[in-house]
Amino acid sequence: MKFSIATVLTALTGTTSAWAVTAYNTKECRLNPIQSDEFSRRLEGNHRTECLTFGEDMPNVQCTQVRPGTDGYHGCIDGEMIPRSVFIEGSCIFFAEPHCAGADVGQLYLTSPGDVQCYTPYSSNIMSFSCNAD
Repeated sequence: MKFSIATVLTALTGTTSAWAVTAYNTKECRLNPIQSDEFSRRLEGNHRTECLTFGEDMPNVQCTQVRPGTDGYHGCIDGEMIPRSVFIEGSCIFFAEPHCAGADVGQLYLTSPGDVQCYTPYSSNIMSFSCNAD
C-alpha cells in the first residue's frame, strides 16, 4: 500500500489548526524523493483569512517547508512558489489570480468544512486563497 507524502506527514504531525493547505510545486500533491528542486509548503491557521496570495506575506499563518532529501520540515525561507497542486484540510476557496481575483468571480476551487483532499488545476495556476475557521 502506498501513501502520498502529504497523507503520511498529516498523520504523523496531526493538526490542531482550523485549516491547513499544503502547496506543492508539482502536480497531484506528490514529491519525487530524488528531485531536489521539488518542495512543498504547509500553511496553517486558526482564524478566518481575508485573502492570502502566494509570494506575499501571510500574517498569522504558520508556514513550514520540506524538500526531498532534507531532514524534514523547515521554515519557509526559500524563494517564491506558484503551486501546481494543493492538499486541503478544511474550508477554503482558491483563485487563479493574486488577491482572490480572476475571471468568473475568480473562484477556482471550493472545499467544505471537514474536507481533506488534493486539488490539481489543469488549466490555470493557484495564486491566492481564503479559508474559514469552521
